Order: sequence, then C-alpha cells, then structure tokens
Amino acid sequence: VNITSGGTLSANTVSSNCTGWVAEASDYQVRYTAGAFNLSFSSTSSSDTTLVILAPNGNIYCDDDSGNGLNPIVTIGNPPSGIYNVWVGSYRSGEYAPATLSVSELGRQ
Repeated sequence: VNITSGGTLSANTVSSNCTGWVAEASDYQVRYTAGAFNLSFSSTSSSDTTLVILAPNGNIYCDDDSGNGLNPIVTIGNPPSGIYNVWVGSYRSGEYAPATLSVSELGRQ
C-alpha cells in the first residue's frame, strides 16, 4: 500500500518506546484472521520512516530501523485476530515522504 509518512503527533506520546512523527488517525487498517504464522509489517521509503502498530488486544508495537537501511519492520508472534491500526511515521518532525507499507505472514518483505 502506498502511504505518505509523517504527521504532527510525536509517536512517543503513544508509547515511550516509539519514535518519529505520525498522523493522529491511523494510516491503514488490517483486518486479520489468526493462523499459524507470525504477522509482519514493514515500510520502505527513500526517507527515514518509523512504524507504530496498535494490535486488536491493545498492545502497541513500534520500530525505527530494524529493516533494511532506515526502514522499520515489526513482526508479531502469535498475532490475535482483529483489526490492526498502522501508522507510518517520519523520523524527523515536519517531514512527509512517499512510503510503501507491506503486510505479510511470510516474514521480511
């Protein structure tokens, strides 16, 4: 999914483990039915992006640079069924950049 990263809300207000700047509303929602696989979210961009994931059970997952280069990836083991809210943030305040959000049960994309 093509998304524009960034926003005016500091991601550390969502969770102290999160970095970057995100929109107030989630950028994307994933309706997921649990199976036998992990669930991975990743973002790729020529800019430095971050991820914030709100799982259906209320857990918050964040990442900055665990993917290739400055790209984030979040992998959730034993993910519950339900709606996952996803924010693609920008590491720098005021920066908005084109990004691609990928969601997979197959690992890094």
